[in-house]
Amino acid sequence: MRDSALQIGTFVKNVDIFIANVNRIGIFVDISKRLRLSLSGIIEKIAISNTLGILTLPYRTPLIGVADVVKETGYSRQGAYNMIERLIAMEILYARDDTTEYGQKYEYRDYLSLFQEVGDG
Repeated sequence: MRDSALQIGTFVKNVDIFIANVNRIGIFVDISKRLRLSLSGIIEKIAISNTLGILTLPYRTPLIGVADVVKETGYSRQGAYNMIERLIAMEILYARDDTTEYGQKYEYRDYLSLFQEVGDG
């Protein structure tokens, strides 16, 4: 009988330890989620800041490519391409030539239209 009580006591103690560890894991997961959210906010702010910086490029050059964005922001080529894709989706940039696969240039069409003569269409 005494062995049974000892085993039950050990079992209950182990369950308590298990529950405490699960709670610690839950706390760790919660902290991890909050950290990721705060970092994603920071990363998003940096991306927005760099995107806004790119919007000043048409005053220097109304045609840009991936290399121009890399030079301006320090992004990787893929990051620069992603930024260009966002600006295309926002209808800020347009592909200069839809048939070009590599070395594509993108234009700030609205900006360029300011320099078209009346009647040029």
